[in-house]
Amino acid sequence: VVQGDPSSSDNQFGAHLMFLAGSTVKLSAVEVTRAGQQGHLGRYPVHFHRFGDASGLEVVDCSVHHNYQRSITLHAVDQLLVARNVLYHTFGHSLFLEDGIERMNTLAHNLVVGAFQLPETILAGIRSDDTPA
Repeated sequence: VVQGDPSSSDNQFGAHLMFLAGSTVKLSAVEVTRAGQQGHLGRYPVHFHRFGDASGLEVVDCSVHHNYQRSITLHAVDQLLVARNVLYHTFGHSLFLEDGIERMNTLAHNLVVGAFQLPETILAGIRSDDTPA
């Protein structure tokens, strides 16, 4: 279990996992909750940041729930497997491809329930969070 402390919900400021190029990441059967830092760019519960080639790496069979800013974010990452995850009660997008340059990733059989709009003061120009999925 990766989680923010119990007071995280008071200010929407929780734990976050950021993976950079060169990391070896295989998240399997991990629960992530009270995570993400609302209003802080790049501070998402599970975030592959300018990662590049992620061949053989994965986020599978995880539960990412009750988070403050998105769930799983792919930023400039290629060939990552994101499968069979449950993403529940998230502010903003649950699965977020940050720049649109992400290629050959597999996002399969994920369940998304309860994605909520970020407060307008938090959006910082990312209008797609008005209608998250």
